[in-house]
Amino acid sequence: MRRDFIANASHELKTPIALIRGYAEGLSQGVASTPEARAQYIEVILDETVRLNRHVQELLELSLWESGQSPLRRERFDLTELVDEVTARFAPRFREDQMEVTVDTPKSLELDADRESLCQALSNFLTNAIDHGRGPGVVRVSLTAGSSARLEVANPGAPLPDAAIERVWESYYKTDASRQRTFSGAGLGLSIVKRIIEVHGGSCGCRNQIAQPGEAASVVFWWEIPLQPSRHEVEETVNR
Repeated sequence: MRRDFIANASHELKTPIALIRGYAEGLSQGVASTPEARAQYIEVILDETVRLNRHVQELLELSLWESGQSPLRRERFDLTELVDEVTARFAPRFREDQMEVTVDTPKSLELDADRESLCQALSNFLTNAIDHGRGPGVVRVSLTAGSSARLEVANPGAPLPDAAIERVWESYYKTDASRQRTFSGAGLGLSIVKRIIEVHGGSCGCRNQIAQPGEAASVVFWWEIPLQPSRHEVEETVNR
């Protein structure tokens, strides 16, 4: 697993570096002879730099969560407000992909948790919906509460193969490698979600949802965390 991880990480790093180098050399050698061509070269370099930076940041984040060096900073906050805030932030990106987003949440749902890390977990789910959803369509975000807070994001599109349902949480796992370069993610987003939720004492999963009257088929990603931390979690957080 470690060998596979290193091989995949090296490949993901090598691709943008090669593109940046190639286009930079083209600029230095005067291959782009017009202002329009130079602007196009510069745009590719900037885009790949952003991709490379995002990848490195995700590698660092995953490493911190897996090594236990990213302690929870628990606070009391309204998860409903967080969901509304994050989905509103993503609305322009969904419109660009001809996708809509609907939100179904309780009026208020307070819990003690690390707000920033749950913000990241939801952001990763929504990014995953953009990368792998099939537009035009509707991404449905729902939040429910019982003994736990459960968040679901339903991505429109064809169902996942049975073998992929569990493996989507693995680093760099892609169900369609041929579409790899069209994705903005580096294959680490769902792995980071899994680590964040597990540190909160929760769980996450994925399921296919068949088409309902008036709705398309979708793939549902969910995470669930206890509304009240266990005594063990509290003591562990304090010790950290």
